[in-house]
Amino acid sequence: MFTVIANLEAQTGKEEIVRQALLDLVPLTRKEEGCVDYHLHECLGQKGLFVFYENWKTKEDWEKHLQMPYMQEILGRAADLFANQIELDKVQFDMISETSPKTS
Repeated sequence: MFTVIANLEAQTGKEEIVRQALLDLVPLTRKEEGCVDYHLHECLGQKGLFVFYENWKTKEDWEKHLQMPYMQEILGRAADLFANQIELDKVQFDMISETSPKTS
């Protein structure tokens, strides 16, 4: 499993535009081959700070995701939308448990 945590900060005054642009990516990305899960979060204490938590079957699946037209479009607008460079944490995991433990 290949996991990506992407931190994005909207430019001041563009928080709502960025929120909608990022939300639009979610259903498209979830349909992609190799996407295990794809979640968008917004920091409660700092409006305009967004985090994607993504799991992909392989690093190659994630790399294909970056080439999708909708990803290329938003990445092409990054300088206009985001306050700073997108921060990516990429980690490759070996899943050792398929389900969470049952609680009584």
